[in-house]
Amino acid sequence: MHTHGLGDKPAASGYRLPLYLHSRRKPMSWPVWLVIAAALGSIVGSLLLLRDARTPPLSEEQLARMHARNQQLEEQEKKER
Repeated sequence: MHTHGLGDKPAASGYRLPLYLHSRRKPMSWPVWLVIAAALGSIVGSLLLLRDARTPPLSEEQLARMHARNQQLEEQEKKER
């Protein structure tokens, strides 16, 4: 007698359960675990790189040039309006 794992009732003839309702599941093989570990390692590594990637400090001369350029751009925008 064929049962479908959802009780003691036998499965109706010709009726097949969907795959997600089967009670017997095979464990994941080692290549699957290897892919999962590689993906998680990649995510953690990327986050660590992003955390450490900071902009280098600017010198006083570079800051002065940047502020002057910003002022020029703001003046040009005011003239265009």
